[in-house]
Amino acid sequence: MASKNHVWFRYGSAAAAAALVFVLLFVLRRYFEDRTFTVIYVPVVVYAAFAGGRGPAIFATILCIVISAVFLGRDLFTNPANLIDVVFFGILGPILGFMGDRLLRGAEESRHRQAQLQSILDTVPEAMIVIDDHALLQHDGGTIVRLVGQRSDREKRLDTDADALPARA
Repeated sequence: MASKNHVWFRYGSAAAAAALVFVLLFVLRRYFEDRTFTVIYVPVVVYAAFAGGRGPAIFATILCIVISAVFLGRDLFTNPANLIDVVFFGILGPILGFMGDRLLRGAEESRHRQAQLQSILDTVPEAMIVIDDHALLQHDGGTIVRLVGQRSDREKRLDTDADALPARA
């Protein structure tokens, strides 16, 4: 059920963003006259792509083109400038959607790798700490907590000169 709610949220937020642009265009319609001005739709598609991926981005692209058709009617197709705008926007939407899919997939893979590494660090049998180039404690394993009895402060500087630390490979 959680994934079904996630799908509704992704597509629903794309529709809400398109509705917001519809209201904005309704308020500003006298300034646009018979032009599409598709640049106003780009943030909607970018948001849909990076929040939901390819499907919501394509959905938002279609909604935005429909909004243009509602405001312009026949001028959308009879005016060559409007037609060029809509065609390029229609191509841009799916491209942004594929970019959003790739970004979401990379973020999910990164979270998975981080969880795997965290489980390894938490189950190391020896007491282990991870420090950065400035001798700041970045991670202390679960074993060190059991040995010492309390979690050490993350911002605590170790009594080690950073230059004495081994270089990273």
